[in-house]
Amino acid sequence: MSTSPSPSAVKHRHLVATRLATRSMDRTTRGLPDEERSRHRDEVIAEMYSLSPLAALRYAFGVMGTSAAMRAALTDGEPLAEESQGRSPLGCRTNLHHVWKGFSTEDGGRYRACARCGKDDPHLGNAQPPLFF
Repeated sequence: MSTSPSPSAVKHRHLVATRLATRSMDRTTRGLPDEERSRHRDEVIAEMYSLSPLAALRYAFGVMGTSAAMRAALTDGEPLAEESQGRSPLGCRTNLHHVWKGFSTEDGGRYRACARCGKDDPHLGNAQPPLFF
């Protein structure tokens, strides 16, 4: 005796697969320039609309596999400004561990800043005052 899945279970699987495919498109288009990002994402999701959930998922992962080539073609292989900065390390974000390094200004002055996040050393008097005064 075989039992078929309930309609609600099938609908749930369909929703999960569609959501996963859509999120993978968000991830794929993240590295594109702003003007291209929404247009390309909308085009790809429209192409996936008529596919079954499994086919949409396969299609999404196929597009993800070619996203590096697409991004290189649209940006001439150069990283985007927001991408090159990245996220600062956890130790810097929590202000628990910085890697202090000496730097020089254009006029010859010296200062210390974190080599990972760029924050000025507050113990040398060259840091900005806290924002909560």
